[in-house]
Amino acid sequence: MPGLDGVLIAGVPLYSIILSTMVWRAIARLYDEQVRTWSKLFTALGAISFAVSDAVIGVDRFMFRINQSQALVMFTYYAAQLGLALSVVDPRYTAIKKKAQ
Repeated sequence: MPGLDGVLIAGVPLYSIILSTMVWRAIARLYDEQVRTWSKLFTALGAISFAVSDAVIGVDRFMFRINQSQALVMFTYYAAQLGLALSVVDPRYTAIKKKAQ
């Protein structure tokens, strides 16, 4: 990739592999079991949004300028944070709450 020097030559490919693995495993959670939950869906959406955010940063910084890149990065980053935060909600809590009523 043009524009990479020093530690970035090794760091960017390594980070890309780690980030791709995170997205792969988050999406794979949707298919691990027969039961699909909102938690698993939010995990996948959060991971994908995070990868898009980092991809926009990389393209904008090292390849070519993207109009409104800062807004795009922040939107996808906050969407990722929301998705990952919602992914920790225990799906059984809703079932327990419904039984109690």
